[in-house]
Amino acid sequence: MQALVIAAHGSHLNPDASTPTYAHADTIRETGAFDEVREAFWKEEPHFREVIRTLESDEVFVVPLFISEGYFTEQVIPRELRLDDWDPDKWESDGTSASQVTLEATDVGKTIHYCGPVGTHDAMTDVIVQRAESVTEDPDVGEGVGLAVVGHGTERNENSAKAIEYHTERIRERGRFDETKAVFMDEEPEVDDVTDFFESDDIVVVPLFIADGYHTQEDIPEDMGLTEDYRLGWDVPAEVDGHRIWYAGAVGTEGLMADVLLERAADAGAELGDAIDRVRQRTSTASGADGDAERHSQAGD
Repeated sequence: MQALVIAAHGSHLNPDASTPTYAHADTIRETGAFDEVREAFWKEEPHFREVIRTLESDEVFVVPLFISEGYFTEQVIPRELRLDDWDPDKWESDGTSASQVTLEATDVGKTIHYCGPVGTHDAMTDVIVQRAESVTEDPDVGEGVGLAVVGHGTERNENSAKAIEYHTERIRERGRFDETKAVFMDEEPEVDDVTDFFESDDIVVVPLFIADGYHTQEDIPEDMGLTEDYRLGWDVPAEVDGHRIWYAGAVGTEGLMADVLLERAADAGAELGDAIDRVRQRTSTASGADGDAERHSQAGD
């Protein structure tokens, strides 16, 4: 038997923080690829610490639903899962290349495949692009359009920016958008000045965050000038400094994220059959961001 554990942050303050985790777990559960699919959180129940001990499967694939390699993926999750032989060096990563490490949870006799975070997987590039398609309702969006990929950024963890820059460069190399640039909340170039960095009249802004919350629904819209008060909502698209801004909200709410979770597990050796193909087909025709424009125009409800 094989199980999938989706390890996410969660929140005591924002009840919507765990919504994407449960949605992607349900999508994967419906494929039947795993005997068990469980959600586990740092700030909510069920907690990381108990989840492996509640599984019947003897082979467990743990995929962190996080954007970057860092404190949570390298310290918190392995510690709480009680992966005694874990060491970050086992990933042999440069900050964006973590794949998987196989460890033994000897107290319960289970083999644990601990995977790198979803945010650094190559498949995430496709999710960012689909997020742009979802918010513009244009499957061919790109010509005449600029794409801004927004990250948090922090001087405390250099890997925070690496994931953003990695996917930005991959999208830029495809040549689909007229301009593709990385911007940040806490580093230069800052998202506050996003219109200064683009010549394109239309700019799609996609935050590389797992869930919508304080940053994506309050800080970024106000910082970009979409609204003076997030509680009043904003238009999609919104007119700012002579540009039309299509603000997409958190990339992690896109339905195709389920594919990235499966890709991580497949890279670690999970037997998935045609589950990845089925998830891609389903999410390409039914966006995980249905009603995006309406929801964001009434943000704060």
